[in-house]
Amino acid sequence: MDKTFERNGIQFIDILDDEEIIHWGEGDIKIVGCSLLNSLNEESIILEWGERVKVIMLAKAFKDVECEHIGFGFSFRDRNGLDIIVSTTIEEGKQFGPFSEGDEVIITYEFENIMAPGEYLLTFQSEDRTYYMPKYYDFVENAKIFKVVANKRFFSLTQPRINQTISINKN
Repeated sequence: MDKTFERNGIQFIDILDDEEIIHWGEGDIKIVGCSLLNSLNEESIILEWGERVKVIMLAKAFKDVECEHIGFGFSFRDRNGLDIIVSTTIEEGKQFGPFSEGDEVIITYEFENIMAPGEYLLTFQSEDRTYYMPKYYDFVENAKIFKVVANKRFFSLTQPRINQTISINKN
């Protein structure tokens, strides 16, 4: 059973003290909690294609960090480690810092699930993006394993909703 805790009215799964979750990086800012919510705002390991999904992460500074180019991100990966969906605050023009020891930041990513049915892995990172190559404070592999289900077949890894317009002209 996952250990949970609450911050700002959000229920988080403790991913810092879970021995099965791999963390690597310098450790200055660690991802300590996460939540994967379905369209009903319920924690779930089964998501439906097309539903609104929220990924929420809680990061905490474990020492003073003077950097002004701190970014946070997540990715959904397939079982082969291929990034299917990735979002980082830096790429969206949002960077943070400096942080004092004990500071916490909560970041919510919300989007329509376009992943085809299958099993996926959730990863997180906190990073120094002062330079082109990120320096990771924390990279969390396999924070959560979840499945996507759908009531139709797919022939690709992702499938956005697509409106089709058809016109037939007969003689």
